[in-house]
Amino acid sequence: MVSFDNVFRAFYRVRLVVIAVWVLAALCSAYFALQFMSATTIMFYPPKNSEAAKGNTAEQTYYGDQAVAGMLVLYLSSNTNSSILCDWTARTSRLINDTAMGYDKHKGLVVDVQGYYLLGNHTGDPVILLAMKEVFVSPSGHATLLFIEMTAILTPPAFDFITYMRDQSSKWDDEGGNFSIGVTGYNAMLFDIQEGSTQDMERMDLFALPLALLVLMLVLRAWPLMLIPCINVGITILVSFAIMYPIALLWDVATFTLAMMMSVIIAMSIDYSLFLLSRYREEVELGNKNYTAVKKMLLHAGGIVLTSGGVLTVCLLGIAVFPVSLMASMGVAAALSLLCTILVNLSFTPAMLLTFGKFFSIFGFIPCVKKCRRKPVKTSDERIHEDTHSFWHRSASFSSTTKWSIIIIIAVLLFCAPFGVMLMYFEWSLDNMQVIPSSSPAAEILNDLSTEFPMGKIYPYQVLAIACGGRPLLSPEYFDTIHSMLYEIGENVQGFHVDNFVSITNIGSYNVSSIAALTLLGFDEPVYTTLFKQLTNSDRRATHIMLAPDFNPASRVQESCTAIRKILKKYEGNDWTFYLRNQMVDENDAVEASVFMFPFMILITFAVIMFVLLIAFRSAVLPLRTLSTITITLLWIYGFGSMIFCTDWFNWLTKHMGDYPGFYWMTPIMCFSIIVGLGLDYDIFLFSRIMEYRKLGYSAKAAIIKGVVRTGYIITFAGCIMAIAFGGLMSSSLKSLKESGFLLCFSVLLDTFVIRTLLNPAILALCGDASYWPVRMETKYHDTAMLVPEETMEYEAEDSTVQAIDRGARGFDMFNVVHPHPTILIPTQEGRH
Repeated sequence: MVSFDNVFRAFYRVRLVVIAVWVLAALCSAYFALQFMSATTIMFYPPKNSEAAKGNTAEQTYYGDQAVAGMLVLYLSSNTNSSILCDWTARTSRLINDTAMGYDKHKGLVVDVQGYYLLGNHTGDPVILLAMKEVFVSPSGHATLLFIEMTAILTPPAFDFITYMRDQSSKWDDEGGNFSIGVTGYNAMLFDIQEGSTQDMERMDLFALPLALLVLMLVLRAWPLMLIPCINVGITILVSFAIMYPIALLWDVATFTLAMMMSVIIAMSIDYSLFLLSRYREEVELGNKNYTAVKKMLLHAGGIVLTSGGVLTVCLLGIAVFPVSLMASMGVAAALSLLCTILVNLSFTPAMLLTFGKFFSIFGFIPCVKKCRRKPVKTSDERIHEDTHSFWHRSASFSSTTKWSIIIIIAVLLFCAPFGVMLMYFEWSLDNMQVIPSSSPAAEILNDLSTEFPMGKIYPYQVLAIACGGRPLLSPEYFDTIHSMLYEIGENVQGFHVDNFVSITNIGSYNVSSIAALTLLGFDEPVYTTLFKQLTNSDRRATHIMLAPDFNPASRVQESCTAIRKILKKYEGNDWTFYLRNQMVDENDAVEASVFMFPFMILITFAVIMFVLLIAFRSAVLPLRTLSTITITLLWIYGFGSMIFCTDWFNWLTKHMGDYPGFYWMTPIMCFSIIVGLGLDYDIFLFSRIMEYRKLGYSAKAAIIKGVVRTGYIITFAGCIMAIAFGGLMSSSLKSLKESGFLLCFSVLLDTFVIRTLLNPAILALCGDASYWPVRMETKYHDTAMLVPEETMEYEAEDSTVQAIDRGARGFDMFNVVHPHPTILIPTQEGRH
């Protein structure tokens, strides 16, 4: 069996190669990392074999290259409350049509332009023209809409066209400020999401990273060591982004994955650097040689990083099993970021410490100031005095007594219980406004538009009707079927009215019979003929029916989809097939599949945690205690979040707080794995150190106290770093990322200051040696005010192989420190029991 000593010795030989490989990998990754930032998407595709997926397939089959992927909406409004039906609107509508249809940079992108003044030169049947007015003109008469149908969205050509139309609209005559032209719609908002994600990353770089590094500096108190986490973060970002680039070309990767990856990398990289470098400093202060300090750092802190990071990676990969590509891609991206973070910290960090040991052994805040470079080696008396007089010693001594352990456990449960009750207010939301920057041009115009039109005008539901039994669309049977079906939808589905439906059989409140349709087409009536061509495919076997609700479709999409589909199934048969379509429908089917999978993901995650902890620590009690405390954290944070985001109690916090109630559907699912992983991270770090002292022979209580003393400040600062890193998400312009930042930031703070600091020591104290069952531990020492021989400096003469390596590399390895033969630190009598 290969021992750790042999592995470390082999690593020592190739340390320069490790550094060179990572630096070269980062340099080669820079270009591809930048390309990845523009290769993401926000488009949701429904799960395979879902009703929405079948509808999308049928759309592509019957409409081919002319299948409409999305629409750009132009909002024309009067600033003086005058009628929008005027010469300016007619002239501008034709200008918009000519500009869009004449766009030749990407031919075939624009399918059609629809508007009130574009209906057959406005010379058709007056009854039909009046009905179409209800579709395009607001009830007040102060605004009108134009729809530009496009064959592509979320592609560079589509974004080029949006930029082009915005530039052109700013140049068009507005009659001295009497009228306004705005570009909005789903396509425009998706474009703004891309821009907003880039700005969010810049804000995080400016806010989260410097603050996190500042906290790390306060812990390490050594400016040379600060160089390592900075380099680690840069290498991890470049390499992980570069690896994700080819994945983004083959798979849909969500735009806000970028911000999530940045948060994970900053938080975990600095967190792991804290675990490793604080242990390295501790070993150096014991008087250990650089080689031995790095080896013990990897053996203890590296083992914690590998165990907790491995479990968190598995938790994040659990998201990849979701049937929604964007959700799965976020899980893969987060897991990949974490895996790169682990690899960099467990290889690059020790390689740098081994190669430049003398340089990194300089401890002090200020470079080049001799008095700030204090001697690292501490005497045993100094260590004992620091330990016994520290806040963490007093805190652990207090919380590990039986009486106060019981009080602490009850107090924590009473504190968390009210927030858990708030889960009754938990609510999912599919509102796309949560993933759109609130101050983006498209969102601001959409807010203005909502005062004149119902939001359903922008996100209408679409029914794809297919004649599959040989009957033509213009048959009386088809028209009678559609009339009855639309009437039933208008009567039985809340928020839907026949007046807001548009099809070849209905134009608002105006019903068209099959005979009337044939007559109008036969005489080439311009308005109806234009509408018929826009809605029907080339062979007249399929047509679209537009259902515009009088509410935001995202707010009641689940009940609307269920009710409408139930009616569509009722009218389906051998002759007709109906599919309900639009982006909200796609998301609804994705949400239903994800929510169905979520409980299974929770069970699988908990099962994996139990298995890993059981194998790693050989304790049957540890997994149960860990999962219990993690569950308390989950109930508290989701209840707290429900109180903030799912009620109207805190709408005063921000301007748009109450506009879109509920958690965006991806947020709770994505945050679950991270919250569980972080809670497990701190738990393993604390328990590993306690178990280390218990194995040295300290009593259960003494091991708890010494474990808390050694890890308490590290967990506290690590929690602060995590909170800062994830708190950066709350500065995002996307409400969904604000929600993610809130859940992650406050769950870390609870875990840091309550669960791991108070609750865990209290539970461990009550359980005593049962915490390690079935492993038996021998008790030799009861006093924490002492250092046993294993805790003092371990002088380890490097074997002949390592010495030979040093001699062979002497010319280059000039920074590797060589200490004189040290003196073993023996506790004084005052420090002994």
